[in-house]
Amino acid sequence: MTPPPPPLPDGVSFGTAPGGVRVINIRFDEDEWEIRWAKVPHAMLRHPETRAAVTLIGTAHISKAAAEETRELIMRERPDVVVLELDPHRLNALVRDAHTAKPCQAAADRFVSTSLFQSGPTQAIGLAYTLVGALLGTTPGAEFLGAIDAAKEVGAEVVLGDLDVKITTSRVWKRQFHELGRMETYRGRPRVSEDEAVDEDLLPSEDLRIEIQNGEGEPIPVKYRLPSTARRIMRDAGCGTNRTELDKLEESVWRLFGRPVRVDDIARLRGCGEKVLDYARSDDFLKQANLDGAPAMQKTIKEDRDLVLTHSLHRAAGRARVKKVVGVVGAAHIPGIKEHWDSVPTDDSRDRYNEALNPIPKECADDMTPGFFLGLCLGATAAVSVGASRYTWNRLEAGSKQPHGAQAQAYSRLLRQTRMLGFAWVGVFMLGATTYALVSRTKVALGELATGIERAAQEGEAQGLLSRRRNELRSDRWTETDELGNRKIEVRATNAVSAYPPREDKKYLFR
Repeated sequence: MTPPPPPLPDGVSFGTAPGGVRVINIRFDEDEWEIRWAKVPHAMLRHPETRAAVTLIGTAHISKAAAEETRELIMRERPDVVVLELDPHRLNALVRDAHTAKPCQAAADRFVSTSLFQSGPTQAIGLAYTLVGALLGTTPGAEFLGAIDAAKEVGAEVVLGDLDVKITTSRVWKRQFHELGRMETYRGRPRVSEDEAVDEDLLPSEDLRIEIQNGEGEPIPVKYRLPSTARRIMRDAGCGTNRTELDKLEESVWRLFGRPVRVDDIARLRGCGEKVLDYARSDDFLKQANLDGAPAMQKTIKEDRDLVLTHSLHRAAGRARVKKVVGVVGAAHIPGIKEHWDSVPTDDSRDRYNEALNPIPKECADDMTPGFFLGLCLGATAAVSVGASRYTWNRLEAGSKQPHGAQAQAYSRLLRQTRMLGFAWVGVFMLGATTYALVSRTKVALGELATGIERAAQEGEAQGLLSRRRNELRSDRWTETDELGNRKIEVRATNAVSAYPPREDKKYLFR
């Protein structure tokens, strides 16, 4: 009996050429890269004056695949400059969390201790990123860390090209208040026709029963279900092909809210999460995804930052002796960058760029909506206080001039009215205290959710049931050390975001 032939190495196979001639096919790494690169969202641009080549790669911010593709692109291209969709605040946060053993715990502590009205929204977004990172076994912003590491390896300069996160937050809030005052917040939202047929796979099975544990071994039934949009995304991404498979994924999602979190649920969702992230970078998803129902987010998160990123890339490519630039941006920003690229040198584009750096959008400069609401609340409080004081004084004066019997009745009525007013003030105080306690408890609960998922994921990694989180800053060129001789990561980057000098006929108001 003839033994079977030994297996062929990867990339080697036999084939038949025209005429029946047997040939051997050898696939080289370059061919494999070209095949993978064709599936990655990207764009090729050139600076109009220096003719420097600009290569854009579209990423998903918590994707292992995106991090590896970004790293490989920079190692192959060996650019002079790498432009990142980051600002100094987010760069510092990424590098800090990259060397934190428990990033979810650290993010939860910052979120709980931060005032909701200061940097609460920013800390909440950071907590959400670390939570998803723990769930998927990756580091938030892994593609940026991989790009920084690869830039260190090839000696490329790192340039920060995104709008400052504080300016972004300010512009979103100002526009949100502006739309609220004009009653435009809910205009233009897409509506679903009642007659539209609903895919049965997008609806959970009628006999689906989901229970979570409360930490004491007592089951708690879950009455809520994921929206059909979430199930559609999971199905389109390839996580499940029928209702039964989607039901299992939904069950795993809801069990994350129980105690303790199960490792098998994290393993199931990790596989689905990577597929969803890859799908989120596809043309099919980007064509469907939009922020038309949220104008403040569309104008700030998308349009303003598209413009700022375009100018940053243009500036990096326009410098002397720069021949190659790689831009690492979210996949959703690539169409906007391509649209703005040719108009960057124009005065109109530069005027809009300067306006985008203003914490107060131009259309909200004279908007009195936030002040109106605040003034209304303060004015109402002052009016009630003054009115109550004046009323009490008048009643006391009137009561002192009446006969003894009538005076006693007047004082009795005044006492009842004063008591009612006191109850009203106590009610307002209790409402405020209850709201504050509810918000605080919600922040703590979100922190516990994140740390619970992180704890279960790390236990699964320690047992070998889950793949370990990779260190994206692993180049041997990080040679700096601290006083104790430990390796120290210091990322030196240039911030490309700054206003153009105003023209004589233009004045910009920066507050």
